Amino acid sequence: MHKYISYEAITKNNLYPCPTSKIIIELDELHSLKLWTHPFIPRLNFAVRHFKSFLPKEIQIGKPYWIIEGNQQQRTEHLSSNRYYPSDVANNHVIFHRLLSMFHVRPFILSRFPPQGTAAVIRARHGPFLDIYFRIHAEFQLNTPPYHPFWYTPAQFQGRLIIHENTSELTYFHMYVPNEKRLNIDMEWLTNRGGPSTSMEVDIGYMPRMELRSAAPSINMNETGTSSEHFVSSLNDRLYENLLKSFNWMNGTFLNEQATYDLLERFFYPFKEIPYYEYRQAFQKAEETNKLIHTIILWVLESSAVQHLLREYFVSTWALVVDLKAIISNQSNDAIKDSQRAKQALDNYSFPVQSMIQQHDGTVIAKMNANDLLNFESTSEQFLNIISDGTNLPTKRYIHFLERALDRQN
Repeated sequence: MHKYISYEAITKNNLYPCPTSKIIIELDELHSLKLWTHPFIPRLNFAVRHFKSFLPKEIQIGKPYWIIEGNQQQRTEHLSSNRYYPSDVANNHVIFHRLLSMFHVRPFILSRFPPQGTAAVIRARHGPFLDIYFRIHAEFQLNTPPYHPFWYTPAQFQGRLIIHENTSELTYFHMYVPNEKRLNIDMEWLTNRGGPSTSMEVDIGYMPRMELRSAAPSINMNETGTSSEHFVSSLNDRLYENLLKSFNWMNGTFLNEQATYDLLERFFYPFKEIPYYEYRQAFQKAEETNKLIHTIILWVLESSAVQHLLREYFVSTWALVVDLKAIISNQSNDAIKDSQRAKQALDNYSFPVQSMIQQHDGTVIAKMNANDLLNFESTSEQFLNIISDGTNLPTKRYIHFLERALDRQN
């Protein structure tokens, strides 16, 4: 199986500086980012057996499973940012390292922070062939000494492969960073400007294209005598589209593509079992159900107590700063109410993540910043008298935040 890569480098026009960052285009730490204009390995041959790691131990249609999973300690304590080279890779994970290495020479198959790892789900099967969808959270280290570490973290890789259950044939493979949203890349780098200790600079941006796909279905090259050069050009996009149609096993039993990716989304983010609406749609839904509007905040939403409050009393949404600015800029008569709501949200925003409760007219009646939520050193707050039942402090704080908003509504 021959793979080829498509890559369009990020540019300074696609960078969105965070409020605490300096004018990042002038920083020395960005030299590797500016030099990364082409994939490390444009084309590479793989044996089909290498993709065995994508298969689960037990074949079950529609049930997500972990391929690479971070342990509890890695999820809670996070991995160090002050390093340049990945750890040794387990034999059954080598394929993921090799695929990611086609983009850049230093991939990390387990990211430093949640969401971490690789998961997949079998959407359907046709005879011995399995239609597998997958999602990867990985990142790349762009710098080497003497430069400080520079982390380049795509929002996610998602993809699909069609493979024989005994890994004798691979019909199709496609892996890419989704690019339909305004931002899809996070960048972080260490600096020690102005002193001996290091600090972290952060930025976000947009990657137009980061894609890896098979050139053609696998073949037995020993039997056919086909050269790899001929193999590369054996299928074009139109022929591949027709091929996939022949493997279209859609019926009432199987999920469509978007529903399959949504299933993986909920596997990585259990709190998304509660629906989250686009910002403007959330207000419409809240007016219909007479509920308050809640905005997403980090992993505390996995708490069953928090989920119960959100399900019963709130309509939830999340938004990027650039999304709110786009809504505000639309001053047409039919959008003025959305614009005013978005402005109130943006006026109450503080870096890096702000959670807030809004009424139907956009009035913010409660808010909490991620830094306050995760501050374990505070001894002067009322939350300390309610942590004896074993629930962690951030979760207690978030429950109190939601209950306070409900009290103010009444």
